[in-house]
Amino acid sequence: MKYRQNLVRITTILLILFLDFSYSLAQDKGEVHFNLGLNYPKIGFVDSDGHQSLLSDFNNVSSNHLKLGYKRKVVGDVGLLFSLISNRYDVLARYNTNSGGFNYVKYDLDYISGSLAFTLDIKLPNDLYVVPNVGLNYNYLLSGFQSFNGNLYNLKENVDFVPFSYSLNPGFYFSKSISHFINFQLGYNYVFDLVSQER
Repeated sequence: MKYRQNLVRITTILLILFLDFSYSLAQDKGEVHFNLGLNYPKIGFVDSDGHQSLLSDFNNVSSNHLKLGYKRKVVGDVGLLFSLISNRYDVLARYNTNSGGFNYVKYDLDYISGSLAFTLDIKLPNDLYVVPNVGLNYNYLLSGFQSFNGNLYNLKENVDFVPFSYSLNPGFYFSKSISHFINFQLGYNYVFDLVSQER
């Protein structure tokens, strides 16, 4: 029997320890960012009545983050960062069955996102910057599969599955210049979805 609860949104995503290389264009022309990172997701489920499921304790198997962005100063040290983001979530959970045993459910989800973020460059000693930022993302499911009870389901074919969401993305990164044009950056972002309505 198919697992009846519907995954309608990813409620919490931790993007931690991302590495970001930025290339500075000509003066006042902005920066191009290339970002690699790891996702540590917490998955939230709701049932057809909109109630939160208890099955939210997932283990991260292999989830990653890739971003290409363009940052430009707008006023003083305040900038805008436009990004195209790819997020993959590969998560697994074990749950108890009515018979006293247990089973597994696994999700493989690939999202693409467009993001607009505000940044603030704060200069520290030794050419080091800390850059707090907050962004708004639009997320769309490119592909999604559920493995349950030995069966594989394509979530793109499930009319109850909402394939898009909006998320708020606060965070910060440290930026250090390693050449006249290239910066090395290390940071952290906390991403959480705004409420998505079930179709």
